[in-house]
Formats: sequence, structure tokens, C-alpha cells
Amino acid sequence: MSDLNPDNLRAAMALLRWTAADLAEHAETSEPTVNRFLAGREVRAETREKIASAVDRAGVDLFNGGRPGARRR
Repeated sequence: MSDLNPDNLRAAMALLRWTAADLAEHAETSEPTVNRFLAGREVRAETREKIASAVDRAGVDLFNGGRPGARRR
């Protein structure tokens, strides 16, 4: 999921009605780590993969076609 970025993730979270705490639970990471990523700060590649996988398992695709976004499958 190479299209993972803070803007796409916010869009996915809005679609899923997930808070940072919800995403952290689904991604098996911490809420501060999710917030760090959303703020545009660096997180480990393993953490990015966990976040991307959680969104994917929830049935949301991320994209960057023209502008960042997310859509349900």
C-alpha cells in the first residue's frame, strides 16, 4: 500500500468512523504512534505496514490520483 500518507489515512479513518485510538487498536500499535504519523512525522516501516494492513482489512483502498483520498471496496 504505497499510497499511505497522512491525508489518505485521515480520509480512510473518516470513512470507517475510526478515531486514532480505533486505528491503533486495529493496527496493533499505539495511539501516539498513529498521531505521530498523522502529524507527518516519521514512523517505522513496520508500523506503516501495520497501519496500511488495518485499513486494507477494513475494506478501504487508498489512492493518490490527482488528490489524496480513500474509498470503500
